[in-house]
Amino acid sequence: MAKSGQPDTSWSPDATEPHPWLVIDPERFLTYRWLTVRFSPGERYNLAAEAQAADGAWQALASAKGGCDTLDLPTAAVLRKSLRLTLSVGKGQS
Repeated sequence: MAKSGQPDTSWSPDATEPHPWLVIDPERFLTYRWLTVRFSPGERYNLAAEAQAADGAWQALASAKGGCDTLDLPTAAVLRKSLRLTLSVGKGQS
């Protein structure tokens, strides 16, 4: 589930979607250096993170196997706008 900081809004992946994704648009360019992703307790996903350049192209920032509830991912310092997180369930995960 993704929370926006507003108590009445959230996003959860559809259980039938094999690779759900979520785009986070900060409405400005940011320098991404580190990503921390926290999953709901007991939920674990593999994660691929990409950031969008001014020309619209997506650049891979980081990826991780979902072995815990919180993923801390260092990234190369890049100035980009939107962040796209793609989730997948790995072998042995449910």
